[in-house]
Amino acid sequence: MLLRLRTENFLSFNKEIEFSLYARQSRTLPEQTILISSDIYALKTGIIYGANASGKSNLIKAINCAKIIIRNGTKNVDIFNSYFRLEKGKIKDPSKFDFEIKIRDKVYNFGFALNLSTRKIIEEWLFEITKSTEKLIYQRTTNEDESSTVEIKVKLKKDDKNRLDLIGKNLPNHLLFLGQVDSNFIRDIEPASPIFDVYDWFTKKLTIIKPTQKFGEIDFIGEDTDLSKAFCEFLKIFNLGIEGIESVNLDFEKTLAHFPEKLKESFTKDLEPNKKTIISINDERYSILKKENGETIIVRLKTKHKVKNSKQFEFFETNEESDGTQRVFDFIPALTNLANEDVVYIIDEIDRSLHPILTKGILELFLKNSQGLSSQLIFTTHESSLLDLKLVRKDAIWFVEKNEFSESNLYCLDEFKPRPDKLVNKDYLLGRYGAIPFLGDIENLGWLKTNNND
Repeated sequence: MLLRLRTENFLSFNKEIEFSLYARQSRTLPEQTILISSDIYALKTGIIYGANASGKSNLIKAINCAKIIIRNGTKNVDIFNSYFRLEKGKIKDPSKFDFEIKIRDKVYNFGFALNLSTRKIIEEWLFEITKSTEKLIYQRTTNEDESSTVEIKVKLKKDDKNRLDLIGKNLPNHLLFLGQVDSNFIRDIEPASPIFDVYDWFTKKLTIIKPTQKFGEIDFIGEDTDLSKAFCEFLKIFNLGIEGIESVNLDFEKTLAHFPEKLKESFTKDLEPNKKTIISINDERYSILKKENGETIIVRLKTKHKVKNSKQFEFFETNEESDGTQRVFDFIPALTNLANEDVVYIIDEIDRSLHPILTKGILELFLKNSQGLSSQLIFTTHESSLLDLKLVRKDAIWFVEKNEFSESNLYCLDEFKPRPDKLVNKDYLLGRYGAIPFLGDIENLGWLKTNNND
């Protein structure tokens, strides 16, 4: 679970901001929380509101940026000029990404600081957090000659310590120590398992979806689950006029013959045997299965519609469906995953192309089907109908607003102490919580003026 994010000097976030999913004092909707320790709970959902260009998406970009750097380092990620550019001198200041996450029964604090212009990592740290202490697992600092020193505090055998020390000593300043887990084959060092667990959480448990992004590389259905059945159940709930999904088996190499080898590999890179993934090619959906023997099978998905005054069906390509229907298709893998695993989905503009009732239905399905799991759904939206304290907790609702210096600030609805019966969606649209657009005087627009002589 994501418990807390702090970031600063990144895009529109100048000073440090904090996004927290620790539950506050509210006693309403306790089923939307998960117990962390004896008296500490975490929220299963986080909803972020704000006007256009307020910085909502920048919060998602901060998380996504950190995830990419963990996996690939800073060389091939578009971070140049991503510091706060509206204050002189910020180009020299470090940008910080700091996370608190829950993995099984443990809580970790992982973070790093870097210069976004030079792409050089300056600091990095990993702690295990208990109710009373913070236990350092490792800490990385940068020396005057720009070499790195990694101090590892877990108890290790001499040979294992030498291996990790060697990695730290030779660590390039564009790579994180955490990201060396897979590339250096050190997973057999059992005392270092917190490092592996945190790396795996970012790379396998955390999924970030951009507004126009199609779902891909999501292994959400196992061998013993019928893909069509899973889709049909959700399509019936959303009442889209689709009777089901038709699967057409295709040859993997022939179907993707015109794709570069690296791209084809990316479709199955993290796919485990006997797991399926949904990919989108030219807005058409395909299911990819990797068998136990390594063979890859690709299946094309089509939608099935009733023919008027007939028992027959007509089959449509998925890209022939409306944008809203395709968007629902994109959410079905996430909803299935969220109801079966302890995963985190962060979605930018969840309401894009969706009717407000469908958007609300997606949230309600998640909250109903994931009870007892540590899965989380976090998203940005403009949909004010979700501002309902009978639907979500007030400490799960956040607002982003820019000040006169174009700095984004983040704050929680709970800070306004609304009563449980308060119509917060109405108050939000009236501007009582901020984070809404304010229009200028439209009468001052010259092109609206009419010629009195006409």
